[in-house]
Amino acid sequence: MPEPDHPPLNLIKQPVSIGHEDVVKELATFKVELDRYARKTIGQPLLNDIVDNDRGTCALHPDSLIAVLIPFLNWEDQNGQAYRAFVDPKHVIGASIKGHPENVPPEEVVNRIERYATYFGSRDNALYVWYKPLGIFIAHEGKHRVAFMRSHDQPAIAAWVQEADYPAPSRITIIGVIVKSGGWRSGGSPV
Repeated sequence: MPEPDHPPLNLIKQPVSIGHEDVVKELATFKVELDRYARKTIGQPLLNDIVDNDRGTCALHPDSLIAVLIPFLNWEDQNGQAYRAFVDPKHVIGASIKGHPENVPPEEVVNRIERYATYFGSRDNALYVWYKPLGIFIAHEGKHRVAFMRSHDQPAIAAWVQEADYPAPSRITIIGVIVKSGGWRSGGSPV
């Protein structure tokens, strides 16, 4: 853990292509929308079915969803100690488990924005795993503040960050499956 006098890093601008950054932002937005959908009558049961979630009592956790959407995630070890950094909430997959941004009483909004933007506290406050090669952060702690800060168009969340790798393409082999009796063949052509 860094000494308290080490300044936090600024990880707001990601070193990825614009197209890649757009995909990350859309994925983070998609997660916020899924969390809203989970509060609807059929939303949570349907989401539980899609990602084989047996909890069924809250919105999907970021790591559960991302492990379904991004193959080979969590194959690599997390690297090193967590450090303090400012992170763009548009690059973070969070979860609105106990409510949505509009559930925060209006008189608390300004103080909460200030706290989330400046207070690091401990790793129990906000700990994000950064898949640096993918340019995406997964909230381990501090999940709820992601949608809140996005909804208030805030540029940064103060968080502890721990890096994790994604396997290099040379380490990944994808094997196609051929369906013999109707359906689709690997490569996307009908049988």
